[in-house]
Amino acid sequence: MNAYKYQPLDEQWLTEIPEHWESRKIKYAFSERTEKGYPNEPLLVASQNMGVVPKGVYGNRTVEATKDLHNLKLVRVGDFVISLRSFQGGLEYAYYKGIISPAYTVMIPNDCISSGYFRFLAKSRLFIELLQLCVTGIREGQNIDYGKLKNHLIPLPPREEQDQIVRYLDWKVSLINKLINAKRRQIALLQEQKQAVINEAVTKGGEGWKRMHLKRVCRFKTGTTPSGNEGINNNNEGFCWYTPSDFRNTFYLKPADKHINEDIVKTNNIVLYDAGSVLFIGIGGTTGKVAYCKERAYSNQQITAIMPKGITSLYLLYFMIAKSQFIKETANYTTLPIVNNAQLSAVELFVPPIKEQIEIVDYLENKCSKIDRAVEKIEEQISLFTEYRTRLISDVVTGKLDVRGVVVPEYEAVEEAVDIALSEDDEIETVADEETTPETLVAKHHETTAKPKGHNQHFDDAVMIAAIVDAFYHDKYPLGRKKTQKLLYLLRRHQEESTSAFKKKAAGPYADEIRYKGGEPIAVSNKYIKTTSASGKGTTFSMGANLSQALDYVQRWGISSDIQWLVDKFCFTSVDILELYATVDMAICDLTETNIPVSLATIKHLIETNAEWKAKLKKQTFSDEMINKAIVDLAALI
Repeated sequence: MNAYKYQPLDEQWLTEIPEHWESRKIKYAFSERTEKGYPNEPLLVASQNMGVVPKGVYGNRTVEATKDLHNLKLVRVGDFVISLRSFQGGLEYAYYKGIISPAYTVMIPNDCISSGYFRFLAKSRLFIELLQLCVTGIREGQNIDYGKLKNHLIPLPPREEQDQIVRYLDWKVSLINKLINAKRRQIALLQEQKQAVINEAVTKGGEGWKRMHLKRVCRFKTGTTPSGNEGINNNNEGFCWYTPSDFRNTFYLKPADKHINEDIVKTNNIVLYDAGSVLFIGIGGTTGKVAYCKERAYSNQQITAIMPKGITSLYLLYFMIAKSQFIKETANYTTLPIVNNAQLSAVELFVPPIKEQIEIVDYLENKCSKIDRAVEKIEEQISLFTEYRTRLISDVVTGKLDVRGVVVPEYEAVEEAVDIALSEDDEIETVADEETTPETLVAKHHETTAKPKGHNQHFDDAVMIAAIVDAFYHDKYPLGRKKTQKLLYLLRRHQEESTSAFKKKAAGPYADEIRYKGGEPIAVSNKYIKTTSASGKGTTFSMGANLSQALDYVQRWGISSDIQWLVDKFCFTSVDILELYATVDMAICDLTETNIPVSLATIKHLIETNAEWKAKLKKQTFSDEMINKAIVDLAALI
């Protein structure tokens, strides 16, 4: 790489730039958009992970304006938005046209600056430090004062060099993302291995084990939130008060982020959970998560404490870990899954003698701790990759690293495969007036939509599910969730997209996140599809009032041929055969990744040794002849 010579820059956040670069105040590199009066445009949100996107893409966590829409600001594709969270994560690029909160600043780049270059600069560590110099107010930190920000200087390389910086960083970031994704896949496989070990240990039954309902050996108590959050504090005063955000990637709860005062516990006659309770999330997108609570504590209404009375606490913990997915899949479901105490009480389990419970727990603690240590090492590697990526971007966009002479080869553009489920504090502000209505989630776009680089996989899935419903729905032949998920899996494989969301479930490959917090809820809320539930028939899909909007995306994204491929190959294929194809394909992928030869024997062994999958081999569709046929068919299909 060539070496830059530098000139001083009179800025707190950046003290020097290459001598051939210019600098310019932000107000001269951007103009401000203040247009209003476009009430029919779609409502947008600004997300640190996704940029500026329609609310239907982002999900349903935001409060939405439903009147006075003419007062919202217009945003066009290519604008940048300063939101109420920008001081934490940088400015957001607009991938869509629409309207957004008047509290936000909308910036239009001038010809002197490349949108691609500024996308990297606006998210760089040093630029975020600049944003934090321009804060004002007291809202959970501060907001950015654009009057201050616009008078600061930013570096401006020559346009040709800006374009080279974008090419170089797109390439390098893709390489890093590929490494991170591979590491995350390793973690997923280790977690799957841990789940299989637990399932095998606590669900197989044995001599002297008693079969009973959970209510025979446990008590249940669901938490509450005091009126007006009275007594809830962040000062560690009183008892831990757990919410779903406290459930992290461990089976053992750490002290809660919030506590509840002792005097409120007394005056409200709150009965605390026993020490050694197993806490279960029964409402929301994280339904099914469980964790062990060592101390007496309490929680909000999304969490139920399962308190053992005839079983050891840790054996109960591992049993709930093993059964949580099944419980979640059989939950009541409207917009989000709900598991009530009656459903928990009716869960069946095998209870071994106390001595054997202790031995099983000791065995599992030993096995799981080894897996956890391996996961921790991989997570440390991911942190190093992430830090390197952050430092590289900052160094290149501020002129610390000269990339002018670097030849960028052909490469695969790879986005970081992250879960965008929101944490409790990751909310986006819009304007709230009254209760949201589905009709206002996404309005029809009036200009070409730029498909975001790394746009939301959940929204992709919503569009794909709608397209599948459009292609496969028939009045006489209901289209169920199981068939739709298998078709979506095979479509992703055809498109060479990630299938990491699909897990080895009994009816799998099956993606819970698509059902509960991904494509399916988005498709329903946007009225792309309708769902119908009937006793004994499960959930079926049909065409929604706004299906044409999803099909418009299919056309604009150029993926109509992919949907046609799906129709041509599987139009008259039964759900059982689709399950066979998807299962065998996932097995082939796992075997190939671990350098194990693909054969009938190795595929059957993989299915047989998976607790969720082994029952498949009893089905007629999973005979040796059918598996062999699937191997041959898949070689031609995918």
